[in-house]
Amino acid sequence: MKRDGFTLVEMLVVMLVMALLATTVVLTAGGGGDGVGADASRLASRIAAARETAITSAQPVGMWVSRSGYGFDVRAGGTWRPADQKPFETVDWPAGTEVVAIGMPGGQASLSSGRARLVFDNFGLPDSSMRLNVSRDGKSAQIEVLPNGDVKVQ
Repeated sequence: MKRDGFTLVEMLVVMLVMALLATTVVLTAGGGGDGVGADASRLASRIAAARETAITSAQPVGMWVSRSGYGFDVRAGGTWRPADQKPFETVDWPAGTEVVAIGMPGGQASLSSGRARLVFDNFGLPDSSMRLNVSRDGKSAQIEVLPNGDVKVQ
């Protein structure tokens, strides 16, 4: 039987590879700036990459944020382990940066006592929605993780 064209599975694989390549380009290109907006864009790109990694590896990937910085964890062998490969290495906030985490269904989460955490399952869905307000030097930016896993920066 002669076959013309591509199957749906082949098309989905091509689209997944293109999405991963686009994510890699965004992460390596960087924002090029030093302001709070550039920091928020970098974090949003890394959160989106964590979501893609959870989907492609079929393993949960976690993200945490604290007053001092942020980082990522991967679930392997039944335990959570810190992710130390690019782009998931731990990052410290620049001096003077203030971060407030707001859980969308709930209220404001205090970072003074620890970390706010978000986990993407193997379908790329977060365990909860989250909004992060990042401010420094009178400027602020907002990162929002929607219930469907999409990440927005404002």
